[in-house]
Amino acid sequence: MTEIKENIGVKRENQFDIIEVYDFTDMNPAGLFSNNMYGQGLVFNNLMTLVMLVEDCMNHNAYPQPMTRHRKLDASEDAHGEGNSFLETCDIKPPVLEMPSEWKEKKPLGTFRLRIVFRTMSGWQGDVECLDSGKTLRFRSDMELIMFMAEELRRRVDEISA
Repeated sequence: MTEIKENIGVKRENQFDIIEVYDFTDMNPAGLFSNNMYGQGLVFNNLMTLVMLVEDCMNHNAYPQPMTRHRKLDASEDAHGEGNSFLETCDIKPPVLEMPSEWKEKKPLGTFRLRIVFRTMSGWQGDVECLDSGKTLRFRSDMELIMFMAEELRRRVDEISA
């Protein structure tokens, strides 16, 4: 029987991203994104920056691997001398932003634990949990994920303003 190498795959605890939203003005999320393997507390100031951070994190960690890329479990070169390992990443380069000082003393409006399991047809599938309300969703598209987060954040903003 073939022995499986321990360094193949991603540990379960490293498959989760934490998204803390501190501001939701005009339905525009701003907050911190973190992942054990990628780094802690990267600031996003809008939805597009958040999407770029999530995508860059998946590329950086090589998890989950995109469905449309040739995948294999080593970083060796193919017959033509070209590298085509699963460690290839696209060049996203999300902006590096400073955390506003008011967030340091503030509790987030919403905290989400995100696990993307598949990247197919330029979309994401996985599950997300709002740690504040305990609600969970198995999403089949990034739009479902965004709508779930927006609804939870809108509800939280309405509670605070009432």
